[in-house]
Amino acid sequence: MQAAALVSLWGTGYVERIQPPPAPFHILAQQIMALALQHGGIGRADWRAHVGGVQAFQRMADEHVSGVLDHMIATGILFDDQGLLWLGREGEEEYGRRHFMDLFTAFVSEPLVAVRHGETHIGNVHPTTFARWPGGEVVLVLGGRSWRVTHVDWRERLAYVVPSEDHGRSRWTGSGQPIRYELCQAMRDVLLGCELPATVSRRATEKLEGLRQDFTWLEAGSTAVVRAADGSLRWWTFGGLHANAALAAWLKGRGGYGVAPNNLSIKLSGDQSTTKVEVALRELRSTSAETLVPEVSDRALEGLKFTACLPEGLARRVLQMRMMDVAGVEKILAEPARLVRIEQGG
Repeated sequence: MQAAALVSLWGTGYVERIQPPPAPFHILAQQIMALALQHGGIGRADWRAHVGGVQAFQRMADEHVSGVLDHMIATGILFDDQGLLWLGREGEEEYGRRHFMDLFTAFVSEPLVAVRHGETHIGNVHPTTFARWPGGEVVLVLGGRSWRVTHVDWRERLAYVVPSEDHGRSRWTGSGQPIRYELCQAMRDVLLGCELPATVSRRATEKLEGLRQDFTWLEAGSTAVVRAADGSLRWWTFGGLHANAALAAWLKGRGGYGVAPNNLSIKLSGDQSTTKVEVALRELRSTSAETLVPEVSDRALEGLKFTACLPEGLARRVLQMRMMDVAGVEKILAEPARLVRIEQGG
């Protein structure tokens, strides 16, 4: 389905937009430490003469930059000698290994998390896939099956999983890695039977038809809150993981829905009545999309390099901004939500 959606987007001439990560305060901290090392110390404002022209740094509020420097000094990462900043004891211990190699690269390895079942390597996924863990179950789809995350080692960038049967009616409820809104919408179009600008093999045609049978309730231009025959409840948005994570965080905070988002849908607590869901969605639509932010666990902050250089609140905000998709949230909320009940065997 995802491959067919990619072909569909290609046929429209769509090109995925490339955007640098927002609010890279941790990278500014890296640059300041590297400059201090290079020049044998640097004044609090002298970094602007070297990297102040970077657009992302220009957008940073002075109070936030001062907050970063004050935090680094308070924690011993930097040492302030009458206005001249130099690496403190903690800074040397944390970043002095391998001749300060960490200060000369934003990443010392590929910024992905390896997924393992025992000693078997399953694949690699984006770190934001685990931003809600622990506190929210994460189910991945890798290697042709579903896996439940049991442990994440952020320092080593390893995630350990066990086989999971929590795939519901569809085989596509897991989140291997974040997928953008546009691709997820194209996946919905494929399920609705859009014509592909390519030759489709007989085997692929049969597979797609099988998937479409699982989604006969889909309609263009609307999301769907589906109650399956087993009583489970899922909001199918086809909005992408980042947009769904923001919506799920709001729902969780407004009544303990026990939500678990993935790229295509948001799993809701099955004991919620249809009326309560309708009321929650109406209230959600009256909320500004810019105020909806994904949930970020405390452990996820460890996956942000140089996170020790930032106050916790700012580090959390950086990770949340990386996961936000305001445009995707707005488009999801602009569509009506249909209520669908799937009967046994239907």
